[in-house]
Amino acid sequence: MSEKCEAMSFCPVYKIYAHLSSSEAGRHLLNARKEILLAVKSLIEKEVERMERMKVKKSDKAKKVKIS
Repeated sequence: MSEKCEAMSFCPVYKIYAHLSSSEAGRHLLNARKEILLAVKSLIEKEVERMERMKVKKSDKAKKVKIS
């Protein structure tokens, strides 16, 4: 078990997490994770809507019809 703790102390991601979680700013960021996820979700949904509108606009263009 102590080997796992020693390995984590060398991990750069763990070091950043440990530093953030011990600071006031880090605690605010960790508590804001839901808000951050909701913001990212909103950005993704907005981009999907934009892509759907572009798809509709392209399909609305006049099409050539061959008359025989």
